[in-house]
Amino acid sequence: MSLYPTKDDWKGAQPVFFLEIVWNGKTYRPSTKPLILDSNDGFIQLQGGMIEDPDFMMELPDLGFNIQSYSTPIATHLLDVDIAKQHEKNNRLENAQVELSYILVKQASKQAYEQRTKLLKGRIKEPIFGHRNRGIGYVEFSVETEILEISFHNLSVGSGARISAEDLSDLINPTLSPLSALQDANYILSVLELHRGKILPIIFGEPGIGYDADYSVISYPSTPAYVIYATHGAGNQIWLAIAPHDVEADRVRIYDDLGNNRLETVKKWIRRDGRVFAFVNFTHGGGTFQNPVDDESARFFVAWEDGGGLISPSNKTALTGGGDICIYCLSQGDQSIDYAAWEALRPILNQYSFSGYINNQEITPLEFLKNEIIPFLPISVVQGLDGMKPVLDVFSSGTRPIPLMSIVANDEFISRGGIQRRGDTSSVINEYTLEYGWDIKHSEYRNRITLTGDTQFLSEQRTSNNIAQSSFNQYGSRPMTETSSFIVDSDTASLVCFDKIRRLALPNDYIEYMVSARFGYLQIGDILSLTDDDFGFENRIIQIISKTWDGQYWLVRFKVCPSEVL
Repeated sequence: MSLYPTKDDWKGAQPVFFLEIVWNGKTYRPSTKPLILDSNDGFIQLQGGMIEDPDFMMELPDLGFNIQSYSTPIATHLLDVDIAKQHEKNNRLENAQVELSYILVKQASKQAYEQRTKLLKGRIKEPIFGHRNRGIGYVEFSVETEILEISFHNLSVGSGARISAEDLSDLINPTLSPLSALQDANYILSVLELHRGKILPIIFGEPGIGYDADYSVISYPSTPAYVIYATHGAGNQIWLAIAPHDVEADRVRIYDDLGNNRLETVKKWIRRDGRVFAFVNFTHGGGTFQNPVDDESARFFVAWEDGGGLISPSNKTALTGGGDICIYCLSQGDQSIDYAAWEALRPILNQYSFSGYINNQEITPLEFLKNEIIPFLPISVVQGLDGMKPVLDVFSSGTRPIPLMSIVANDEFISRGGIQRRGDTSSVINEYTLEYGWDIKHSEYRNRITLTGDTQFLSEQRTSNNIAQSSFNQYGSRPMTETSSFIVDSDTASLVCFDKIRRLALPNDYIEYMVSARFGYLQIGDILSLTDDDFGFENRIIQIISKTWDGQYWLVRFKVCPSEVL
């Protein structure tokens, strides 16, 4: 693909930056230079007034989740507006929608409005106005992309997901309730004191399914079940809540604290807030299964061996694929999401399966992704122009990417310094161990897998590959162990090990280029193919990790893919 998707006429052109501020039903377009642009709708006037080029920078986190919003400071005049007076009328600039763009100008030529390069969308934050001797329309503010940090439980299953009569009593259809045996004359459920107030766990995937040493399928206690009510006597009945939402599973295996277990049918009913919750109810005679009436220390657990938990809105099966979980979690808030970017990577990310539970009422969807899911996927998540988007780390994913374009270094693409190595070899990891398959009853991980460069003592759980061996031969043994409470299957565990070794076993090299203004459309995470005789590069794969406007050119920083990885 050509390096020059824009006409060569724009070689040497310089940008005119401008904002589009939507405030009180009107659009303002302050700019670094007043211009009139051609547009499909007639003419668009750029009003001038911006004091200087924006201090714009975007950077890719080092494979992870950047939940902090980008912030770009701006100083400008809004012509013919008394901002302080509007503020007194409660017409506040705070939170007004804003877009930062630029168009290219070269001598008497300029791009049309529709050809503008968009850099950032967001909202105005912390405006400062009313300066003496600055004019009534002068204002300083930052453009920020917003994120919403609200409880995952409140967003996904509501605030009433507790073991309590107030939450679990349905007063709309009480005569149809499968819990009618627990209702009083006012249709309020009787709830045992034992687990009153416990938060019901959100269930992902099919936790509790694993393999023994002979690779036979086994089940184990993996999520908590909480007592709604129990009886003592010949019947010994017990009602256990297992999820605050609809579930895919038809049956689950219930464990008590003594190791007794039984396969039970999942039942569902409606909470007071109109949402579905899942429970089991059974009679256990003979006294073998723990009865919480007799033993208040009793605990109960679930293995989801016959179907999963939370149902995916997209395919109506248990929510377990990494891509599906990311999209679901991000969609719970009001933050902007680049759905097209997520859909493009969904097939890759859904190769990674996750299963587990959340019963922390304070954790947000973004925190959950940051802590439990993203660290085990070969992506970073950043704020893009159209919202939060995934960026595939080509050095972790193991698939040779198709470059966006091929670059031959030239006077519009000039290296700035030599190849840089971040840090030192102390950060190299060539033996990666993952412990997974969390057993809640025994508080331990049931499985572990290691990928190592040391080829001694290899086994089914301890494997090796060429990248790890190359690193081991150069740097000696560099081990790391991580744990995951949401990985239960060996295929995902193996993928994670290979990804980690690809990324960590060899040092990272970086290089910076001074790039002509007309290539500002290049985005963080874009994959390019670079030929530069100064470094002996011929079609070397590189990835953009930062982009900064330096007044005359874009300063673009690339990560250089080691030849051993691809």
